[in-house]
Amino acid sequence: MFKIIETILMMICMIGIGAIISYRSSFQQEQRKLMITLIVNVAMPAMIFVSFLHFPKDNQFYFQLFIVFIFSLVLYMIAIMIGYFIAKWSGAQTNQVREMAVIGANGNTGFIGIPLCTALFGTKGTLLAAAFDIGLGVSLWTVGVFLLQPNSMVAKLNLKPLLNFPIITFVVGMIISVLHISLPEPMIQIFTNLGSLATPLALIFIGLMIPKLLQTWRFISLYYLSTAISVKLVLLPLITALLLSFFQMDPQMKLIILMLSAMPTGSMVPIVFAQFRRNVEFGASATVFATLLSLFTIPVLFLLSG
Repeated sequence: MFKIIETILMMICMIGIGAIISYRSSFQQEQRKLMITLIVNVAMPAMIFVSFLHFPKDNQFYFQLFIVFIFSLVLYMIAIMIGYFIAKWSGAQTNQVREMAVIGANGNTGFIGIPLCTALFGTKGTLLAAAFDIGLGVSLWTVGVFLLQPNSMVAKLNLKPLLNFPIITFVVGMIISVLHISLPEPMIQIFTNLGSLATPLALIFIGLMIPKLLQTWRFISLYYLSTAISVKLVLLPLITALLLSFFQMDPQMKLIILMLSAMPTGSMVPIVFAQFRRNVEFGASATVFATLLSLFTIPVLFLLSG
C-alpha cells in the first residue's frame, strides 16, 4: 500500500509542476503538439522496448500478454454498452450519449497506466500494461470512432492511427524477444534514458492542461460529465473485479488488469473528439477531472483489492 501512495504522491507533484508552469507561461498549441510527439512517439515506445529487453523470455508470459489484450477488448465493449445505456437513462441527447459512452470506456492506459504499472510491478507491469493499451487503442479507433462518426461517414472509417509508434514498438520488441536478439549495451542505455522521460512528461502534460480547463468548466454540464466519469472510475472497475473472480490466473496479472480498468479517461479522447467535430471541451474536461479524481480512487481500489 505504501508503494501505491508513494507513486500517487509522485504523480500529484508532477501534475502540480505542469499546472504551475502553465500558470506562469502560456501553453500554446505548437508546444502541446511537441510534448505529445515526445511522449507518444519517443518516450513511451522507448519504455516499452526496454521492457522487452530486460524481461525473461518464456511462452507463459507471451500467453499472458495475449490474455491481457483480449481482456482489454472485452472490457471496452462492456464499458461502451453500459456507458451508452446509462447516458441514455440520464436524459442526454443522442450526440452527447455517444460522447459519454466513449468517455466512460477509454482509459489513460498509455500516459498513466504504463508508467504506474512500471512503478508498481516493474518490467512485467510495463509489458502487460502495453498489451492492454494496444487493445484499448484498437477498440478506440474502430468501435469508438464508429460510434462518434455521423452515419454518412461510416464508410470512411480510418484505421491508419492504429499504426502508431507504441504499437509498432510493441511488435518489434516482441519479435526481438522471441528471436532472442541481443543489442549493444550503449543502444540499450539510450532507450533506457529515453524511456525514463515517459512518466514525468506525461504527468506534466496533464498538469499543463488544468488552468485552461478551469476557465471553461462552467460551460460544461457537470451532471453529464460526472455521470460519464463515474462509469469509468467506479462502475467499470467493479465489473472488472466481478469478471476476474470467475477466472483462475496469476494474482499479479489480475491486479494489473483491475488497475488498468480503473485508469481515468484517456488523453486521446479530446483528440478524437476534435477530429470528428465533437465537443472537445467536454472530452478534455473529462480527461483532466477524471485524472484528478483517480488520484484518490486508484489507492482506494488498490487497498480494497488487497
